[in-house]
Amino acid sequence: MGLLMQIGRDGGICGGKIMRNKGFTLIELLVVIAIIGLLA
Repeated sequence: MGLLMQIGRDGGICGGKIMRNKGFTLIELLVVIAIIGLLA
């Protein structure tokens, strides 16, 4: 189970980097953080 959480966390970080490159709002950032928090 820990491995799945690690994969989910890494995927969330990668997704965050992609979104940051495109530019996104603070609200979207908070949503991403909340999703990562649920996965982690």
